[in-house]
Amino acid sequence: MISDHARILAAIGPLAVSAALAACTSAGPESTAQVESPQTQAAPAPFAYRGIVRPPGAPRASVAPAAHPLNGSYAPTGSCASPLGYYGGPIIAAPVVVQVSWNDPASSVAPAIETYLNTWWPAIISPQAGYLAWLTEYNTAGKVGVDGQPGSGQTFAGSGTYGGLFRITPSVANQGATLDDAAIGPEIVAQIGAGHLPAPQFDAAGRCNTIYMVDFPPSVTDISMTFAGSTGHSCSSFCGYHGGIAYNGKYIYYGVHPDFTSACTACAPDGLQQDVGMVHSHELGEAMTDAEIGLEALTASSTNFQRPGGWDQIATGCSEIGDSCAWPSQVGAAVPTVSYQGASYYVQGLFDNARMDCEISGPTTVCTSDANCAANPAGHACQPSGVCGQCSATNSAACVSPTPTCDTGTGTCVGCTSSAQCGGSTPICDPSSQTCRGCQAADCSGTTPFCSAGGTCEGCLANSSCAGNQPVCDTGTHTCRGCATNVDCATGTNKACDVATGACVGCVTGADCGSGVCDMASHACVQCLNDSECSNPSPVCNTAASTCGPCSSDSQCQGSASGHACSASGSCVQCTASNKLACPSGTCDLMTDTCVAIAVPDAGTGHDGGATTDGGATADGGATADGGATAEAGSGDDAGQGDGEASGEAGNADAASGGSGGSGGGCAVAAPGSGPDAAYASGLLLGLVSFAGFGRRRRALRA
Repeated sequence: MISDHARILAAIGPLAVSAALAACTSAGPESTAQVESPQTQAAPAPFAYRGIVRPPGAPRASVAPAAHPLNGSYAPTGSCASPLGYYGGPIIAAPVVVQVSWNDPASSVAPAIETYLNTWWPAIISPQAGYLAWLTEYNTAGKVGVDGQPGSGQTFAGSGTYGGLFRITPSVANQGATLDDAAIGPEIVAQIGAGHLPAPQFDAAGRCNTIYMVDFPPSVTDISMTFAGSTGHSCSSFCGYHGGIAYNGKYIYYGVHPDFTSACTACAPDGLQQDVGMVHSHELGEAMTDAEIGLEALTASSTNFQRPGGWDQIATGCSEIGDSCAWPSQVGAAVPTVSYQGASYYVQGLFDNARMDCEISGPTTVCTSDANCAANPAGHACQPSGVCGQCSATNSAACVSPTPTCDTGTGTCVGCTSSAQCGGSTPICDPSSQTCRGCQAADCSGTTPFCSAGGTCEGCLANSSCAGNQPVCDTGTHTCRGCATNVDCATGTNKACDVATGACVGCVTGADCGSGVCDMASHACVQCLNDSECSNPSPVCNTAASTCGPCSSDSQCQGSASGHACSASGSCVQCTASNKLACPSGTCDLMTDTCVAIAVPDAGTGHDGGATTDGGATADGGATADGGATAEAGSGDDAGQGDGEASGEAGNADAASGGSGGSGGGCAVAAPGSGPDAAYASGLLLGLVSFAGFGRRRRALRA
């Protein structure tokens, strides 16, 4: 085709020479089209359509057909030459061309154009001319599209059939100086239905072979077409295009060519026959190799071809097989010709993937081995088709960096044909450019779902990419692993490492919880697991919620170190007004809920018949004497250690000198010796009386 997207039009500015064809397999509600741009110096408004090519330079004089060698070739005419890729759509394997003159009542198609085309079509599609013979390199049999899905499985016949010239008078609504593409397709269907045009022919698989090539009279001065949000006009935006229209549940094809005699002379700078032949052959070649590109669901922002497109060029500014070879006059070449029955007919060369140039017909010699291609500038490898190319299945070594891979389908050296041939920072094979590139998000899936900044698909990029028992992203291998230490869990919510499982958890020990405790069952930090981990004013553990709260009964305080009574505020205390018995050896201070001791009077010093009231110098009236069986007289001067209760001892008077009670026990018999003086006897009596009184008071306190 000679057409592409708004992005290409905006980039190259001038007019386009495009053509194309549309579809034949699936019914659709509207017609679609491909355009050709004229050779003119005027810059048209940008028109969103595929395959736009730069117009040639200044118009040049026509060159006689004999000046151009038969079976010739020429260099691409623009900077967009690149291999064509297959996008999975159908081709027209055996074209049936029906020439249509759209004879508006105001004027008819110029006889010069009708006469030339009526003899031109049989010549160029014949096997003798060879113009279509070499297109077999664009067969789709056994090929898949760049999307990896099966193609149309077709094989070119190498020639076509001319269905004849038909003149139609369009309906009244479609007569006049201006005409839009939206009316052209339906008019063709109506003319077929009325029997004014032959019915389309289909192959065994239901693919359309017929293309209705329509030429317009001088009275139609403006043909418009809107695509992807922009509108193009004949002579300023295109010199021709091809499209498709729904017909009985399928698609049929048509081509549109404005008048070159007066309405659109900018499209014939080389001469009428030269450029009529060039534009019509351009459209035929593109329609045959890319039948349904006009049916792609494209917008003005689309950046690539897709199904049901067929063979398309992927370089910026390119589209179909004719775009790189349009207007050969811009490289100083004559408009080429082919020969048929002794006469020459003008055509445009078509881009050859195998030889990377513009070919008029197949090579005059056919290779049988690589040796036959040793001096061939197109390449030194013999293809199965007998054409010399850059490489072949048996000579892939001919390809070196930066295009080390042989695309055996086209015989060209490319960067890659599959991602298996790529690696490092460019692991993805771009199906459009056949070059290795870094990943994009959509390229990564399965075990390597993340696209790194370095362009490689990885298992993880950060810990946030990992989970479960493999929460850590190993930055060296970009794979998820289990944690080894708490350091591995530092960036997440769970900051403790459970080494046994490799998972990052809330806690493993109490030290992980600060002021809380670790619930080992859930590896979560909680306030408590039992009452011992709670304290006032919330001394009781709610084990269901693992939180500390107030007590509600004394029984909840039985294990509390703060006390065994539950206060009104919910704290465990020593005693309360309702639980005074919590103080076993004291009384409850209700102001502080604490137990205090009972006050006891002191019966000791000054009242025990001892030091200040004893009956003698040294004799004690009973400080330590108990009511035992044998009262001890004391080792010193103590005469009152006997209780005088059980044995009634009065303390034996010591017979020794000094008058003390001696060491004898206070039994019934006094030891012999000097009689005690009156003072000692009196003191002893007072001591006994006093001691007996203390003994009774002490027993009362204990009771």
